Amino acid sequence: MSPPSQSAGFLASVEKRLTSVLSAQPEDDIPLLQAARRLTLAPGAKRLRPRMVWASAEQLGVGNDGLIDAAVAGELTHSASLLHDDVVDEGTIRRGQPTANVTFGNAVAVLAGDLLLSVALEQIGAHPAELVRTAIEVVRRMSQASMLEIASRGRLDLDLAGWREVAAGKTGELFGWCCAAPARFAGALVEAEQLRRCGRHLGIAFQMADDLLDLLPGPAGKDRFSDLRERTPSFPLLLGIAASPALRDRIAAFWSGAHKDRDAGVLGAALLDLGVAGETERAIDDELDRARAELHGDLAGLVDRITGLWGTPERAREIARSSA
Repeated sequence: MSPPSQSAGFLASVEKRLTSVLSAQPEDDIPLLQAARRLTLAPGAKRLRPRMVWASAEQLGVGNDGLIDAAVAGELTHSASLLHDDVVDEGTIRRGQPTANVTFGNAVAVLAGDLLLSVALEQIGAHPAELVRTAIEVVRRMSQASMLEIASRGRLDLDLAGWREVAAGKTGELFGWCCAAPARFAGALVEAEQLRRCGRHLGIAFQMADDLLDLLPGPAGKDRFSDLRERTPSFPLLLGIAASPALRDRIAAFWSGAHKDRDAGVLGAALLDLGVAGETERAIDDELDRARAELHGDLAGLVDRITGLWGTPERAREIARSSA
């Protein structure tokens, strides 16, 4: 493992590049650029995806200037997805401040997301074709997963397999790409596939934690119980309604009527009373074990390094905060 100063130097280079590429767009794109910069460069962003690129590169022993390009591309793709998600979800708070769609309007927020995706692909355009091809594939799968998520809105018949498909597409695909990028630079295709699969499991675990955070108190940069208000069948909600048909009926009635904050809070408390927090944390552990099982040889230990970036105290809460 390299000294912390090397990791800090890598992240500083990523931050410098992000600032640079978001300052170099044509002046006639200023409204889009303002929206893109406001989200991507907001204080408090954890840069988890660049950190995953770095951790994977260290584990493999890969040193390549292109790693910064991959890390920046991963972060820009993530930021683009957040801009698009907030429009679809009518989100109002992101990273502790009003969302781009609230500040600039839906049209600017959507187009700013498109701008970030194009800039992301520009960062890796001169690198191995496999890196670019898989990045394009990730964007496609993320888009498909978002459509599945929209189609599941308000549905209490979604099963956990369907939830996993959405989580793997929206979060796991990009995690997998970031983990595998250093191996693709090295031409290590077997290891790249191991890392891609590992990253998908990490993304599912991460999304479980994010869903749980929505039910838990504490500052997280977004409204508590937003999944209930937005009629989103989250992982702990699906666990809860499977255990309690009566609660399922109450949530169905809530989703079919007016959305009231007090009702969302009551239902959220009822879910927690069923023990869904503990069940979700056990499911997170199971998913991390699946991620570990994908790695062999010199790659063993990478999952623990990455989860170490999430923070161990109150793990579910800390993992989810890292997603902002």
